[in-house]
Amino acid sequence: MSGKLEALDKLLSGIYKPNRSGRSIVFNNDAEKLEYVRGIKSELDGASSKPEIAALWKRHYLIVGHKILGRLLIGKSPEDAIARRKGKSDEE
Repeated sequence: MSGKLEALDKLLSGIYKPNRSGRSIVFNNDAEKLEYVRGIKSELDGASSKPEIAALWKRHYLIVGHKILGRLLIGKSPEDAIARRKGKSDEE
């Protein structure tokens, strides 16, 4: 492994955990995810220009995904942003 890859591996070792499908599992539980998304929301609230929002998106997109970032961008709370949709069986 090259020096750059080793440094990246060391940096991400605490947060990046690939699962069997190859996708990353970044958070151990929903509380950690909510805390992280609250931090993103505070960054987003402080952003005042398109380049700042674009940089924020690039930093967090691979960690939380476009759906959560989009929900935050349109003004939803962090709790609502990470909530999963209920299935039809849950609504009845």
